[in-house]
Amino acid sequence: MEYKSWKDIPNEALELITGKLLGDGNLTVQPGRKTRLRFSHKVVDQNWCEHCYNELLPYLPINPPVYRKVFDPRIKAGFTEHFYVQSKTSQMLEVLKDCWYKGNVKVLPKEIIEKAISPLCLAWWYQDDGHLKITNNKVKKLILSTDYFTREENQFLINTLYSKFNFSFKLDKQNRIILYNQPQIFHFLSIVEPYIIMERKKFSNEISSKQTFISKRTTIYLPSCFTIEKPTKDIINSMNVLPQLMKITIEEIQSLYKKSSLMRTDISNRSYQITIPSERIQQLHYLQQKTGLRKSKIIELCFQIKNGHPLRDDHQ
Repeated sequence: MEYKSWKDIPNEALELITGKLLGDGNLTVQPGRKTRLRFSHKVVDQNWCEHCYNELLPYLPINPPVYRKVFDPRIKAGFTEHFYVQSKTSQMLEVLKDCWYKGNVKVLPKEIIEKAISPLCLAWWYQDDGHLKITNNKVKKLILSTDYFTREENQFLINTLYSKFNFSFKLDKQNRIILYNQPQIFHFLSIVEPYIIMERKKFSNEISSKQTFISKRTTIYLPSCFTIEKPTKDIINSMNVLPQLMKITIEEIQSLYKKSSLMRTDISNRSYQITIPSERIQQLHYLQQKTGLRKSKIIELCFQIKNGHPLRDDHQ
């Protein structure tokens, strides 16, 4: 296919390459040579590197990842290990080079950014150059490293992310853009979650890596209209749907919440002392972080999902 401008590039290809160029990717701009896309990732992120190669392959003539060991006396180990990917030449890349570079300097192509910023694009950018800061098992901020762009370009990124997703990023002293608003962070994580390949960037792994979970005796409050004959058994069995809840977005959980009786204040509750297994504690903790709901409310939602529908008025 002939590409006369970036507007001729398929949307998915544009989103993938934009995410990569916002992150660890770059285009070669050597005088007298045609343009190539290249990027590299640490050995521990081999799966992510191979995934990027496979996803770009339908759109670009690109070589498979190659292992490289680079000796560097400045670091303790004396060397670094990574996987390196470089494409072959392509007319698509020639078009993109004219948009992304002025001479040898990478610049922000505003029209492309406005078009290509999507959950998929954000996920690639986040996996390359994003970091989730967690302190005392609480999400504090989400960082996107953008120090290679000018402050004016980063302000454009901030404005675009607000316009597209209502994210209120701020620019810090290191010229990075940072999201501090916790509900917005959870929303960001929920929309990129379907495209997260890098294990260490998955939110559930971020949380579990910061804390050791053990079985815990705790008090759970559930509506008195629930039929619970054997509290420990019935409540723990209801939590079998927790993995299902973990896979859906915040918006879907909120929708279930609004359709249920969880928001009713005129329903009395009954307390139950039970011991929750460590695996379920971890899953509950993840969903608390993701949704802001208390453990009892999450378990109440589990009961309703397990029963196939939210509570009806005739249950009261």
